[in-house]
Amino acid sequence: MKELWKDIDGYEGLYQVSNKGRVKSLDSVGSRNVPGLESYIVKGRVLSPSKHRHGYRLIMLRKDGHRGSFLVHRLVAKAFLQNPKSNRVVNHKDGVKDNNCVDNLEWVTNGENNQHAWNSGLRKKLYGSKSTNAKLTDSDVRHIKMGLLCGIQVGELSDIFEVSRATIGNIRTGKTYPNVSLNSVCCNLI
Repeated sequence: MKELWKDIDGYEGLYQVSNKGRVKSLDSVGSRNVPGLESYIVKGRVLSPSKHRHGYRLIMLRKDGHRGSFLVHRLVAKAFLQNPKSNRVVNHKDGVKDNNCVDNLEWVTNGENNQHAWNSGLRKKLYGSKSTNAKLTDSDVRHIKMGLLCGIQVGELSDIFEVSRATIGNIRTGKTYPNVSLNSVCCNLI
């Protein structure tokens, strides 16, 4: 594939991104407060991205004295991929987070991105206390479900268990912790 370069939106004339997932600065004029050396040419170059804490490639861009951090795969997708449905997530088709070639990227919904991760084995569905994000044990969830059945208010349960009201609502609807069932918990335990 031939490498093509396009200006980065908002950084036109300063930086470009390629369809192969590389970012470069363009030649620019620098200035100093030195008599006779007020301006000089800064040669453009391909930039070296750092690694984001989740494994994605991250690049720093400067403009008008301000710095900004950008995920390389998002820059590539914005420059080279159509997004007719206005999806907000860029998926790596092969699951390799630093393969930012345009033919490895696609615009998807958050749900489609999660489904791709589960289908490809990049992420395992974990529920209840086995979840890496769990603040609640399975026993806590049983108590919350029983509390809801006994008429305890969502706000009160969120205060007791120190989780958001949304978490309590998601437990009520089965969106989170669907495999935790009620057994012999009674209303007096809460």
